[in-house]
Amino acid sequence: MKKLFFKLLIGSLLFFYPAFFASAQVVYDAHTKAELISENISIAPGQTFWVGLLLKHDKGWHTYWQNPGDSGIPTKITWTLPEGFSASEIYWQYPTRLHDSEGITSYGYLDEVVLLAKITPAAQISESTVTIKARADWLACEVPCVPGKAEFSLRLAVLNEPQIAVEKETQEIFNTARTKIPVEFFPYRVKAKADDDFIHLIFYPDDIPQAIRKIEFFPFYENIVTHSAEQKFESVGDGYQFTLSRNKRGSQPDIKKLEGVAVVTKDDNSVVAWQIETPIVFPKETSSPQSTAPLLVMLAFAFLGGVILNLMPCVFPVLSLKVLTFVRYAQKKTVLLRSAFGYSLGVVLSFAALAGVLIVLRESGEKIGWGFQFQSPYFVVGITFLLFIMALNLFGISSFNIPFFVPREKITQMNFNEAFLSGVLATIVATPCTAPFMGTALSFALTQTAAVNMLIFIFLGLGMAFPFVVLCLSPGLLKFLPKPGAWMEDFKKFLGFPLLATVIWLLWVLAGQKDAKAVWIVVLGLFLVSLGLWLNNIAAKRGAAGMFLRFFSWTCIVSAVILPFKYVGLAENKTIPVEENTRGMAWIPYEKGLLEQAKKDKKIIFIDFTARWCLTCQVNERFVLAQPEIIRKFKELNVVTIKADWTNRDENISKALADLGRNSVPVYVFIYPVNGKIEQDVLPEVLTPSAIIDHLNKIIK
Repeated sequence: MKKLFFKLLIGSLLFFYPAFFASAQVVYDAHTKAELISENISIAPGQTFWVGLLLKHDKGWHTYWQNPGDSGIPTKITWTLPEGFSASEIYWQYPTRLHDSEGITSYGYLDEVVLLAKITPAAQISESTVTIKARADWLACEVPCVPGKAEFSLRLAVLNEPQIAVEKETQEIFNTARTKIPVEFFPYRVKAKADDDFIHLIFYPDDIPQAIRKIEFFPFYENIVTHSAEQKFESVGDGYQFTLSRNKRGSQPDIKKLEGVAVVTKDDNSVVAWQIETPIVFPKETSSPQSTAPLLVMLAFAFLGGVILNLMPCVFPVLSLKVLTFVRYAQKKTVLLRSAFGYSLGVVLSFAALAGVLIVLRESGEKIGWGFQFQSPYFVVGITFLLFIMALNLFGISSFNIPFFVPREKITQMNFNEAFLSGVLATIVATPCTAPFMGTALSFALTQTAAVNMLIFIFLGLGMAFPFVVLCLSPGLLKFLPKPGAWMEDFKKFLGFPLLATVIWLLWVLAGQKDAKAVWIVVLGLFLVSLGLWLNNIAAKRGAAGMFLRFFSWTCIVSAVILPFKYVGLAENKTIPVEENTRGMAWIPYEKGLLEQAKKDKKIIFIDFTARWCLTCQVNERFVLAQPEIIRKFKELNVVTIKADWTNRDENISKALADLGRNSVPVYVFIYPVNGKIEQDVLPEVLTPSAIIDHLNKIIK
């Protein structure tokens, strides 16, 4: 009886005071009035209803569509809903093409827009009222751009039957907004053809409707078409053809279908928007030598990049260990041949495995590239422990079986395994480095099919294994090596120091990913694992008498591994501050809005895509970009220096690299205005001060 009375009371309040429950505040920020509104003033369990973010812009200001075009950031709504409730994605109204004086074309909304979403309540609701909360973030632009945000709260009554808001204005807002949501099915027979420069969308009505006066196409993805190019529309026979210019800058994705919104204006000025999704037909490729030349060139680049990768600082600690193989078995051709084959197979299969992981993750929508595993703190900790244990073996502190040092009596059976695993490890530690020619080959692979991707990576592996194979197969070269002797024991211990140096570098990488406590816990783990391995070595010499000592040693080893991995998983990722270079280079953290503003200000921009785990990046930054003449030249020309740090995963930076046709770091880019247009130049992976200064002089001419 009380429940019935309460529902009657709520119903009366809804009838006389419809705004009592569905009220929401209006927030003014970034030249925009924002309000969260609901079509319902009461809801029912399990019955979906509409809500909308109403944005009213000051005169001349605008916000952005889901694909903002050349610049901008789409509006985002983050929901906080009662338990069991769910919210749909935004139902975007069709946008308007917005042009500015710099030739930049964006897609967005002038005056006002309502971004609709559907809320589905839980199947059972015990409360008489519920509260829906949301946070909205948007970017409003005129000439300058200002980020805006607002938090909202809607209180709605819960009844057996939902009730629509009685205000005519609210009903009109929602009805009008729904008419601007593109219809899902295009009412024409449609096909798309592509060539090197254009995508031609051809459609034929089954029965000719009212003539089409104008059509505009808005792609769902940023890098498919050139947004600022004219979209040509013409009648062809009994249908229409719409021509779009393909994007010539940034990455060219493996386009298989055209997806977007077609906004059609008919002769009576009525406007209808439809979603389009159709396969793209490409001209058949010929098998002439000319068509295969680019692939052959890129395979050669991949092979050369793999060869040069052996000289990069990442690989040296592991490859230096192979010197012992040459010296120890220089006179045993069978052992060397087995070692050469095992090492090569380990390298090539590891590169193929990396390619497979990259292909699978890219197909699932992930934006990752070369060296992606070093963005995982778990991987960094794991490789740190592995290299540290290898160093302990070299120093003779432990006899733990790392597959680089196998007893002589087992060399015939195990040399192949040792060589194979050393090839795997060499590949793993090589990934933080990008050698000359290698970046070009990887960028080419990014735009190709999975088969070409795999081929590029295999040739990288063949190039990396090539010098070792040549040495193993060249007796004339091996005779220059010193003869085995007691000096090898000292040399073996010396090789432990490059491994320790690599461990220190990896701890520095981890310090950029997690807090200082995580680093100290890993250092504690390294201490425990060294203690445990040393005790285990002593226990092995005591046989049965060393049982307790062996148990204690393995307790140390297990604790050394579990403790760091557990803490690293709990610690939050660290946001790396962009520090001012000690010699005066002021770096600004990468932000898309900042980049667009710098373009509008007609400034020269230099972007350094870098990462702590990228040794090539660190060498360039310390020995080239920190040079006084570089800093002086940048200041003289008022260059905006932006640092995009990819140490931790960052979707914005991954996307920016993909737009440049790259999937690895380092990448160095100059962006500058020329005759009213914005140009960009990508520099080589290995920098020199003279190359940068010459490039700047070329820009300002």
